[in-house]
Amino acid sequence: MNKLIIAEDHPLIVKSMKVLLMNLDPSLTILHTDSCSELIQIVKTNQAEYVIADLNLTDGLSLNSIENLLSLYPSINILVYTAYPGELYAKRLLNMGVRCFLNKHADEDEVILALRKFLNKEFYVSQQILPFIISSKKTAQTAESQFNFLSQKELQVIEFLRTGESIKNIASNMGIMPNTVATYKKRAFEKLGIQNVVQLNHLYPGNS
Repeated sequence: MNKLIIAEDHPLIVKSMKVLLMNLDPSLTILHTDSCSELIQIVKTNQAEYVIADLNLTDGLSLNSIENLLSLYPSINILVYTAYPGELYAKRLLNMGVRCFLNKHADEDEVILALRKFLNKEFYVSQQILPFIISSKKTAQTAESQFNFLSQKELQVIEFLRTGESIKNIASNMGIMPNTVATYKKRAFEKLGIQNVVQLNHLYPGNS
């Protein structure tokens, strides 16, 4: 019996995803977590074969958890289902070993198509995202490509800053010192060629 973990902190999305999954494969055993810290443990305890993960969970950005999970279980099948832009995250995640990337703005038909391919252990990304993955020439001169130079910690700080979080709160959420957060912020802003959060929000895909 195949076991699948949904890592998602929105109950309605979890409920809807379970309905779609059970329609596609009634034999699935579906478990749930809403935090990065529990993700690896629940996969290990249940020997799960599939994971559907949002990038934004209750305790922060799940990029590091996904990377750690793939390093421990290289054959695990992961679909990232997120509202974060694929222009920034899809290529990074696929390079880690994630097989499917789906944006939460996708319609139901696309979600079902992606889930079907996911359960069959096939590759899937939306047509809109493919150019950012397969053609470096197309992305070389875009603002989105600047974000590819950020480390995962820098990217996590950027996402917190966009929501208006203070350095102190970001440090608490990430479990690091405020001066370390300030360093990540400084490095990220230098790489992006910006000086403040207003410029960050303007540069961020979909906001310009």
